[in-house]
Amino acid sequence: MNENMAENKLPNEQDKKALGFFEFFFNSIRNWISLGQAKEQTINATQFGKGVAQSGMDALQKGVRSTTKTVNNKVEEVKKSIEAEGNENEALNYLKSLVFPFSEKQWPLRIFMAWVIGLIPGLNLILYRGWRLDLVRRISNKQADRLPQVRNVGQMLVDGCILWMMTLVYSIPLILMIVVVGMGQLTILLEIGWWLLAKLTGWFESELTGIIAAQMFLGLAAEMTMPALYAIFVGPIYRAGMIQYALTGQKRSFFKIWSNIQAVYTNMSGYGFVYVIDKLISGPLMLSLVSTVSTALVATVFGAVLVPFAAPIILLIHYWSTGYLMGLLSIRHEEKTSTGEIAY
Repeated sequence: MNENMAENKLPNEQDKKALGFFEFFFNSIRNWISLGQAKEQTINATQFGKGVAQSGMDALQKGVRSTTKTVNNKVEEVKKSIEAEGNENEALNYLKSLVFPFSEKQWPLRIFMAWVIGLIPGLNLILYRGWRLDLVRRISNKQADRLPQVRNVGQMLVDGCILWMMTLVYSIPLILMIVVVGMGQLTILLEIGWWLLAKLTGWFESELTGIIAAQMFLGLAAEMTMPALYAIFVGPIYRAGMIQYALTGQKRSFFKIWSNIQAVYTNMSGYGFVYVIDKLISGPLMLSLVSTVSTALVATVFGAVLVPFAAPIILLIHYWSTGYLMGLLSIRHEEKTSTGEIAY
């Protein structure tokens, strides 16, 4: 009986087939589930990748927008800075004029090249005036790139020659005045010498002699001050014409005397300040520096060699500082011209 029970417990061929079928069925279900999970993981991975890519694109676009905004803000700041410069205190503008090149684009190369053209004897003063006019033009146009480039040396030479010719034209009355006054002064000096001799020796002791002497002294003082007064009066008018020439390129701007007088009158403090800086402070100061530096360098053999190289540096500082001030003046000049306060 026990043997019959053991035989009954052993699986027959039908049971084995049934077990194999169920095992195959369950394995298929398990594989199908695993495949579904794999597909879901793949889909999740794809979606994750798309999300990462989208996040990267969003970040890139945001960075581009931020950079563009920063650049635009910087450009606006530069424009506002340039526009505001002409409205600041004149003394502060002069201090800025001495150092402004060092904040400009490619300033080491441009200053070096400007120094190089200053080494050309005779032409340097012509080229520097053309260089300064280009600086005035750039500041007036509110260019972010304000320092002139020496590749425009041909135009600088032409502008420099024109400015020297116009200076000569404006100086003709002054030259004639000096010649005439010089002849008159010689006569008056002889008369004063005769009067002093008569006074010391006791001749012509009378009130009439004193009156004549006083008249001679006053006449001499008047004749000596007339050329200086002419230069003080005409200098700003010439600069107004020069600024208008820088803006328009028209040489006849120098001869529109009444319009230039209007320009000076509407901004008398600005033109007066520039004239004082150019003729009474910066010019004489730079010349004295050139003389002092040259004398100090000549004291040594090596220093004597450096004199021709040191002088153009000092001269260039004068031209860029006065050019900067004239450029700010040209901004006001153009504004008043556009509003009709100055009629050209």
